[in-house]
Amino acid sequence: MMPPYFVYPQPKPKGYNPLNGAMEGADIAYTQKGWINNVTFGKFIDHFDKIAGPNRPVVLLFDSVSSHIDLDVFLSANKRGIELYVLCRMRHI
Repeated sequence: MMPPYFVYPQPKPKGYNPLNGAMEGADIAYTQKGWINNVTFGKFIDHFDKIAGPNRPVVLLFDSVSSHIDLDVFLSANKRGIELYVLCRMRHI
């Protein structure tokens, strides 16, 4: 099972760690609004890489939110044996 990767809004809390009590290996990132962006998506791929194990290639399916579409992240993942596939939503005409 993959430990969660949380994205919280800034500012980072002082005096407590949101990961206290979380599953071992959980990770956290902070953005202005608490939404994933290109930078935090890249950090999520790093998190996934640590958890995915040594057998490669491994496939990761994800949605087509614009922050998930980043050439640098795709190339970096590909070099580590992570194949990224975007699930596109069909639109009715």
